[in-house]
Amino acid sequence: MVKPIKPKKTVRKIKQKSYNKTSSFLLIEAILFGFAALFIFIKPVQILTSLTFIFGMILTFFGLYQTITGINEKKASGKNMHLVFGIINLILGLIFFIAPSGAMITIVYVLAIMFFVKAIKSLILSIKLYKAKAGNYKFEVIMSSIMVFLSSFVLFFPRFGIVTFMYYIGIMLTLYAIADIRMYKNLSNLKS
Repeated sequence: MVKPIKPKKTVRKIKQKSYNKTSSFLLIEAILFGFAALFIFIKPVQILTSLTFIFGMILTFFGLYQTITGINEKKASGKNMHLVFGIINLILGLIFFIAPSGAMITIVYVLAIMFFVKAIKSLILSIKLYKAKAGNYKFEVIMSSIMVFLSSFVLFFPRFGIVTFMYYIGIMLTLYAIADIRMYKNLSNLKS
């Protein structure tokens, strides 16, 4: 007697399983972005100052770790790389402590790049939803396009002032939170 062949999982079911695993992270991310945006709107300069201090601490400790690792490294190729990057990170971390105003400008550029990458990622995901005809994909494409525009504007024109930039970050975080909640709802609809 021949056993019947079980059909392989369809691509849609595999994608749906993948979306089910990541959908809860979208909701958590939306909540975190919402709280961060609220704090930025209330105290923008203090938040940026805190970020400068935190980045300075991280860079200093990471620079020390890499420098010590480079000194203790036995292989010549890894030793030089660890030493160079360790010293660079150590110097950047100390600059963040010594000259926080210059560091704030650096953080503005770093955050602008991070938001631009996140916006592009969101646009790609919304285009995938559009192709799959899942949920309210038109809204997702519009929101993602707005986020790409705002993040590229901030990336190419960051000199409008640190406070203004922080409000842009607050707006971006709010848009990300809204988009993540919408994406969560759309992915939840795929489950049923």
